[in-house]
Order: sequence, then structure tokens, then C-alpha cells
Amino acid sequence: SSSDYSFLRLLRVLRLQRLLTDVETFAEVREALGLSSTFDRSRVEVTLQLARVFSSLFTLLFVASGLIYAAESGSNAQISDFFDALYFGLTTLTTVGFGDITPVTPVGRLIVSASTVVGIALVPLQLTGLAETLLKETRAREAQQKKPMGYRVDRLARRCEVCSEKAHRRDARFCFRCGAELPP
Repeated sequence: SSSDYSFLRLLRVLRLQRLLTDVETFAEVREALGLSSTFDRSRVEVTLQLARVFSSLFTLLFVASGLIYAAESGSNAQISDFFDALYFGLTTLTTVGFGDITPVTPVGRLIVSASTVVGIALVPLQLTGLAETLLKETRAREAQQKKPMGYRVDRLARRCEVCSEKAHRRDARFCFRCGAELPP
């Protein structure tokens, strides 16, 4: 019956995936929702990656649970409603698998196998993208906080009498170019 597939209405949430395509679109959505008024690209990139991870996980969980419910609800007494299927999907996708609920139909077993393989492939891929974004942001922040390695020219005023190099630190005892001892 058509009521068995009513969970497919949850797939409407996939339309929101279009908002997670690029940083600019996601920033506009955040601003429209009143979540952020300034555009800090690195922060928006991290939030976008987090949104992608959670969106993918929830989509996979709900689609797999809905398919399990549709395949098992009539013939498996352990899955009497969608929340039983959701519980089973969550324990299966997290690879905990308590064993209290098991699929009994071949279609249910196929769905569980496919969703587990997709979960094993998708989750590390999404988390890798998140880790790369976090690492890029951390490196960019560290690069901004580093002090310049050189010395200011006004602090480099001592002149070597041998090679005439005058860019020496005030506390230097020897010339960095020729190695001669500097005058006091």
C-alpha cells in the first residue's frame, strides 16, 4: 500500500543539500536565517563541512531506516513501527549491532548490507573533508599569528670594519658575513 512508503516524504529534506554546495550559498543561507552577519570564510567553510557531515549521516540513517521498515514491517515482528527500524538502522550504521533486531527477509538483508557499505564509504569521506577544512583553518590562523622572523632595520645599525656590512644586530659580537669581530 502507499502508506508503507510514506517515509519517502522525508526525502524532501534532500532539497536542502542544494544549499550545501558552496561557501557563498551557505553563507547567504546563514545570513538569511540570522545566524551570521559577517562573512568569515574559514568559519563558514568549517560550518559548511559540519553541515554536510550531519546532513549525510541523517539522510543515510533515515533512508536506510525507512527502507528497512518498508521491507521488514509486514514479516518481521521485531520491527513493528518506524522507530524500531530507526533504532535498528542506528545500531547497524554505527556497527554496534546489539543483535536484538535482525532482518528476516532477503530484501531487508540486502538493504542492511548496502546501507552498511555506503555508511562505511561515506562517513570517512565526509570526515576527511571536515578534517582537511579544520587543518587548513588552523594553519591559516597560525600563519597569521606568527611574528616576522627578521629584525627591523633601525635595530640593525652596527658596521663591520672589515667588509663594511652594516646590518648587524646591536647585541652581535661578530660579523655575520665575514666573521670578523665587531667594534663595541
